[in-house]
Amino acid sequence: MCCPPAIGHPVRVLPRVLWIVSLAACGLQAHTGGMVECVCPLDGTKFEAWQDFSDTAFGTRLDLKRLGPIAQPWALAQCPKCRLPLFQREVEFSEQEKSKLRAIVGGKRFTEESKGVSAYFAYAVLREELKEDPFAIASTYLQASWEAEETGEPAYRKAVERAIRWFDLAADQLRVSAEKQNERQLAIYLPIELSRRIGEFGAARERLNASASLRESGIGWMNGALDLERQLINAGDQSCHDIGEVASRERSVAAPGLKTAVGTDQADTKPAPNSSTTALNSVEATLQNDGRQLASACAQYLLENGAKEVEFSVDPESGTVSGPIAEFVKSIAAGTKVIDGSYEPGGTFSLQNPGAFAGRAVVFDDSGRIIR
Repeated sequence: MCCPPAIGHPVRVLPRVLWIVSLAACGLQAHTGGMVECVCPLDGTKFEAWQDFSDTAFGTRLDLKRLGPIAQPWALAQCPKCRLPLFQREVEFSEQEKSKLRAIVGGKRFTEESKGVSAYFAYAVLREELKEDPFAIASTYLQASWEAEETGEPAYRKAVERAIRWFDLAADQLRVSAEKQNERQLAIYLPIELSRRIGEFGAARERLNASASLRESGIGWMNGALDLERQLINAGDQSCHDIGEVASRERSVAAPGLKTAVGTDQADTKPAPNSSTTALNSVEATLQNDGRQLASACAQYLLENGAKEVEFSVDPESGTVSGPIAEFVKSIAAGTKVIDGSYEPGGTFSLQNPGAFAGRAVVFDDSGRIIR
């Protein structure tokens, strides 16, 4: 799939728009987007940039990049003058925040490191300078690696190496955080996959051998993914692979079964031995990711509006999100129905997809983690 067109080169938009329209004309679920006018909050520069509006995901890669007619990551506008990534859409910065951001974007490090790189790489550097959470910084560098895939070396390797470094820091920081163990487990797992992707098989194998604790992970696809990683590392394979491959490879090598949900008993976690297992795991992984996106959007809405709760809904046919959080997350995978769309800090919400977790309603906590 093509990456979003580079900001500052609107001439590249037309083929993308035609591609989107052709899909829509055929009645298929598609990725949509277009050029929008943006204003830099720091210097008032007006410019046009590509923005994504909606998309549909059908699966997830081992590095958690979602698959299908979807932009991963969504395009991030960037001021052509000061190179500030516009990471807060339709939100006013306070004067104190503007002053802090001006000092960073005008500083030596950001000025040097934001040249000739993707918007997400620049955003990750900005988050470093803002002293944000290591897992958030690592995740942004991971998104920058997805942006750089069509660019190739050295941009891809540079983003991956930064992501690995920050995931390592996040894993260490989250060691004592009981409520964020899923994040810590991902921070341990992802450097295995990323090391493999850049051909560092020795490092990937060493990390994999030291990851025994992940076997007790509450992340449904983790055990099978670790088995698949070992096969790929031993084969010297650094290409992209889908989490959906896990079940089919399990059957061929008699690998241990994947857990099907976070927090379920062992008796409930063995996947059914039938032809739908591969698709089921892929849908489950996507549902987990959608839960995190919805929780993040809800939390962002509450933060920006000083609200105590928010309600949302999703059209199962299109995956379109409705409600106040739609400005933060436009859509999730089609086929998912909201069972309980009321969100508040410390509370839960629930989703249901007939292709995931035997069609039962899945309950998420306020951070988007599956709890039952």
